[in-house]
Amino acid sequence: MSKFYDSAVKKVTAARNFLMKNGQRNLQGYLETANRILTSAKNYEMSGMTGESTFEPMQAIFRGFSEARNDFSEGPGINGVANTYGIDVVDISILTSVKSFLPYLAVDRGMSKPTDLLTYQKLVAVNNAGGLNAGDTAVEPFAPINRKLALSRSDAKYDETLAAGETSLTVAFPIAKGRVRATYNGVLGGDYNGDGKMLWQGAGVDVTIDYAEGTISLGAAAAADIAFEIYPDTTSESTGNNTLKLRPQTENITVTAESNRVILESSMEQIAYMNRLLGNSLGTQKEFGQIALQQLLNAFVYWINADLVATTWKTAVKEVPVVAHNFNMSSYYASTGFDKFAGTKNDKMNQFMLELGSDILNKSNQGVTYYLVGMQGGNLLANNSEKFVKTDLFGQQLNGVIGTFDGVPVLRHDQLTAIDATTAGLANIVCGHRDASGAAAPVIYGEYLPLYSTKAGVNFANPTQLSQALFNMSKSAPLVTNFISRGTIQFV
Repeated sequence: MSKFYDSAVKKVTAARNFLMKNGQRNLQGYLETANRILTSAKNYEMSGMTGESTFEPMQAIFRGFSEARNDFSEGPGINGVANTYGIDVVDISILTSVKSFLPYLAVDRGMSKPTDLLTYQKLVAVNNAGGLNAGDTAVEPFAPINRKLALSRSDAKYDETLAAGETSLTVAFPIAKGRVRATYNGVLGGDYNGDGKMLWQGAGVDVTIDYAEGTISLGAAAAADIAFEIYPDTTSESTGNNTLKLRPQTENITVTAESNRVILESSMEQIAYMNRLLGNSLGTQKEFGQIALQQLLNAFVYWINADLVATTWKTAVKEVPVVAHNFNMSSYYASTGFDKFAGTKNDKMNQFMLELGSDILNKSNQGVTYYLVGMQGGNLLANNSEKFVKTDLFGQQLNGVIGTFDGVPVLRHDQLTAIDATTAGLANIVCGHRDASGAAAPVIYGEYLPLYSTKAGVNFANPTQLSQALFNMSKSAPLVTNFISRGTIQFV
């Protein structure tokens, strides 16, 4: 391995606790994130851009970086940028992996090429047995185990249809006594006594069953189709035909990384002037370039978050019903008496949030791990002081983790605020499940190239002018709707 890659491995290893903080990732989740960081770092190295530093110095722009810490894995993160020496792509990846919404909203994967197949595995039934039909999914990462699954051989079931005008049906196995059910013109029937005669719960037809021969005969042709559910007699089975067989099957999701870039322009004159100006106004030595870099990194984290939130919303509105989770707070205002408002409102709010979480639980067999809201949604949740606990960021920062509702992190982002603003008096609440192992989430984030910068470019017509580009290749995409639910609160 190269010196660069060896260094990357050491940094990611040293950053394990940093990446796993607050239980956002367990060990498996850390390994998934580490793999993404190292895969994109390897792609970066193989592309020929193997500079030791992401940000080549623009003359005096980055002079003043302290040597107190070697990389972000030893420091608190983005606020330490101006005091960090020797930043490279791995440090930036570690930083954004913690400071962005990634550990809350998305599964993250490294991409071996710009368009890559991200794969997961499920178990599919090969035969009609165990309560399943051939082709049915028995087990998958994104949903509960199939509720029809029954491992007893006596639960092997075959669906057969006797068409109108026909008088007999033969199957290739003995039929279990008392295990034939049928539907004819909406009327249910069955050989409930196990005597070979079909009894109907209404107007039916004459049906005789020869269990040993596997034959069903009609006294006269039926006027409409008859749908049968037939269970085989497995007491003397030796072939295993009626034992459920499952086969692993992979499903692929195609993700194409997009080029994301920004250019930082400056000049020697501006650098000198701004450094002096900042020094005079702040009373301390402050590097203009350090501030610009920190602002750029903040912008990059914001962009990752905005992209993740937009994709999460796209996933939430895709085949995810919302009507069942709506309730109107306006009916609990002063007309009912202000003294009665708070308790009633909180009860309705709690019921609303329980319904959102139950929707995910029913679809995926997993619980809620985050709520995503806009400004108004955050205020409505925070107004329930019994359930909501604010963080320091609630009133100090627009986007971020603003608190917990019933112990679940609440993320606020201005993109949801903008969506809410399209309908007066309406606040959207999105909730989802992101597994700490990195195995499941509504959204997937694929990274081909990490954030890095070009070398400082000089305008040869004016040598004091400098420019430098920041660039990465990544993409978020909807993964599965089972892990997301959404509702609206009408508050006026």
